[in-house]
Amino acid sequence: MTLPRYIDIREMARAVGASSVIEQVMEQQRAERERFLRPLAATAADDLYRMLGGVGAVESIIRQERLNRDHALDSYRQLVGQSAFDLQTNHALGSLTSAVEAARLAGAFELPNQLERYRVADISLAAQLADAHQLSWWNDSCAEVLNAHSALSTMFDRIDVVGREAWSAIDSVLSDRLRDLHTVRQARELLNISGLLRAPRYRILTRKEKRRHIRLLIKDNAMPAPVRKAQGLVHRNEKVLRVLIAQCLEEAYGEDWVNERLPQCGCKSLLGRARDEDESVLDCADYKHYELIMCHDEHFETVFAAAYEDVEELRHMIIRLGQLRARSHHGRTFTPEDYRELATLWRAMEAGFEGLIDDVVIDS
Repeated sequence: MTLPRYIDIREMARAVGASSVIEQVMEQQRAERERFLRPLAATAADDLYRMLGGVGAVESIIRQERLNRDHALDSYRQLVGQSAFDLQTNHALGSLTSAVEAARLAGAFELPNQLERYRVADISLAAQLADAHQLSWWNDSCAEVLNAHSALSTMFDRIDVVGREAWSAIDSVLSDRLRDLHTVRQARELLNISGLLRAPRYRILTRKEKRRHIRLLIKDNAMPAPVRKAQGLVHRNEKVLRVLIAQCLEEAYGEDWVNERLPQCGCKSLLGRARDEDESVLDCADYKHYELIMCHDEHFETVFAAAYEDVEELRHMIIRLGQLRARSHHGRTFTPEDYRELATLWRAMEAGFEGLIDDVVIDS
């Protein structure tokens, strides 16, 4: 691929109206000249001299105006040259864009299927090719490589996660050898033009930004409704369960049931746990301890069989309640379906609570 030749600057200026730019500059010069000559047209020269500070002051003003005129002429020449350069560049880029489009329609610049939707626009590729042609080592055979790497750069701009499809696109580009590139400098220059050579950007967060980030995290992790309901349900029923276990075992084994029965069912570790004065030993228990106490052979036959028919079903309910309690109380995923299951299991446990209460009480 070769760049089109530049057309004549004067023809381009006439074709696209660059003469209007020249006219604007000359109009500014005429306005400056009139502004300078207006005081000289005063009727009384003496008054003018007195106003300006004498002949020396007038000559100083004239010298300054000459300098301003020379500076304006330099600016004019620079503006005309810049305008002609812009016209040349735009015309060349338009011609190159047409050439890129024609080459693409003819089957050139093919991309892997995964990268087709990330293809850069023809005018963007034309601009990259114009930059590439300024490199001393550039060869038109590298245009296909530049096109593929530009599409890969666009993909990185649009995706947030590099998934399987993105990895496949990367492999398809990297599998083609970089032909006609013989040095690391050449590879860096090509990657820079394609947009793949990117330096990481670092920024120090302010304390205000950190606090805002924390507030957003707290808002995004607010307690869902199922968790709020589950925590209230568990709190109420677990308190009741502890009270009933303590009352039933005290009635069956006496006031010293804690020291006598807990070691028998594998809960001796509860005896050594620190607790406040108003707490009982079961306030330190978890669902594993409830299972060991209630499903112990002797405890079940003596106490809890009156409320629950099958010891294995009771064991399964307690284990599952412990699992759901852990999910709702420890920031894990807890769905509305989990809450419905939790409520169903506690209703089944509540139905057994009635069997743990004596049928007859003595009124005082």
